[in-house]
Amino acid sequence: MSQTVERALVILNPYSGRGHGERAREELARLLRATQTHYDIVETERPGHAIDLALAGRLAGYELVVAAGGDGTISEVVNGLLLANAQMVEQARQAALQAAQAAALERERAAAEAAAQAETAAAPEAAAAVEEEGAAVAELPSDAAVDGPASAAPRAAVEEPPAAEFTWTVPPELEVAGTLGVVPVGSGNDFATMVGIPLEMEAAVKLLERRRLRLVDVGSADVVCAPGTAADGGAHSFHRYFDNNMGIGLEASVILESNKIRRLRGLLLYAMAAIRTIIKNRSPRMTIKWRTQEGEEGSHDKPTLLVSVGNSPRAGGGFFLTPDAELDDKQLDVAIADDLPRPQVMALLPRAMKGTHTTHPAVTMLRIEKLTIQVPDGAPVQMDGELVHERACEVQITVIPHKLELIA
Repeated sequence: MSQTVERALVILNPYSGRGHGERAREELARLLRATQTHYDIVETERPGHAIDLALAGRLAGYELVVAAGGDGTISEVVNGLLLANAQMVEQARQAALQAAQAAALERERAAAEAAAQAETAAAPEAAAAVEEEGAAVAELPSDAAVDGPASAAPRAAVEEPPAAEFTWTVPPELEVAGTLGVVPVGSGNDFATMVGIPLEMEAAVKLLERRRLRLVDVGSADVVCAPGTAADGGAHSFHRYFDNNMGIGLEASVILESNKIRRLRGLLLYAMAAIRTIIKNRSPRMTIKWRTQEGEEGSHDKPTLLVSVGNSPRAGGGFFLTPDAELDDKQLDVAIADDLPRPQVMALLPRAMKGTHTTHPAVTMLRIEKLTIQVPDGAPVQMDGELVHERACEVQITVIPHKLELIA
């Protein structure tokens, strides 16, 4: 699969990789100028800004949007692309609905006009028939019985045919949210590594120009905030997409702890944050329900260390929590770890780095299309390496198959 793009939007996060994005700005601009594509570069100014920039760029007609940053920046760009796609789909549906309504009105108008013309044409014949009938009645004897009134019988009411149901399907060009390119300049770079995008900037830009495309799945999550908490803007629930991974419990607490560590990057950063988190962690009770692609259902209800949902195998800069996950299999992989004593959690940590934790008796591995997690006491939630809420009481997760086109 290949594609030619003449104009593309690059969204650069200067804060990615602890400031690596800002230091890489000039080099990135130089490399992009040397290509055959015109790249417009914009920079993020705040958390969530890449969502707005990707949304506006896609609606403005950019077919290719490039995320120059880490996993969090990529995630925001993906969210912007899918939000734009939802708007474009709704606009297309509304336009089709208005066209269908206009066509129905035109059919009604034409039918009414045809009926009026037919009635006008039949009027002289009806009048003549009435005159003849009146003359015949006048010739009858005075004591003759008359079966009914001389006037014509009342016309039966004509039922309007039921309006045709409006049916519509998404146009092929809107089935995919858009085309994503990636220039990794973050700390963990899990998504880029898992899809084979080079971490060296020049090689990543060359890959962009080759335009080798693949379709990947996207995760969709509806998050309900715990009582007494709220998301940005005061909302008590919110929706978000993820491209690589999402987690609730210990995994998200590690993200929260990593934000407090200033001098480390990559796997070392997350490993240190994990050790700190494990020391003070308390596992809440979680009720987990799922449905597989084959329609099988299951549940899990007990104190739970973490739930990790993977679209790809790796998260946290080097933890293979869902080692068998595939980005294009139309399913999400899930790792559920039961509550364990701290020494056992510490022993499990290096196994998670290699993906060998899956055989541990306290670990349940799943492959699902829908998952619901309920946490009465609330727990932190992360998506693609970014903490999205510190106390969520419910998360509903589904997979959107082959929704994103990726240059990789």
